[in-house]
Amino acid sequence: MRALEVQSLSGPDGLAIVDRPEPEDDGRSIIIDVAYAGVSFPDLLQTKGMYQIRPEPPFIPGVEASGVVRSAPEGSGVSAGDRVAVWGSTCHAEVVAGHPDQVFKLPDEMSLSEGAAFVL
Repeated sequence: MRALEVQSLSGPDGLAIVDRPEPEDDGRSIIIDVAYAGVSFPDLLQTKGMYQIRPEPPFIPGVEASGVVRSAPEGSGVSAGDRVAVWGSTCHAEVVAGHPDQVFKLPDEMSLSEGAAFVL
């Protein structure tokens, strides 16, 4: 899958589009095909190593996205094909694995583009 990767903590200049393996379905996560990802102030801070969560490069930034569920564990509240918003990490990628507590089904009247900014 394609993903935006922070390769150095130099702000936007340290970003690159890379190929990464898709997240594995561990049976507990919701696998989401990302349609839209938000870009917010925490993302900018992370690219400079100035956010409270400071992973070492290389890492995939992004704390919010929307998309369509590819697979979900029983009892997660969502099913394959549902339109959802996700909050967490690594959202600037084509596929995201979200914890059920961080995935929210979108109302029918909300578009996927609106859903990407719904949770933050």
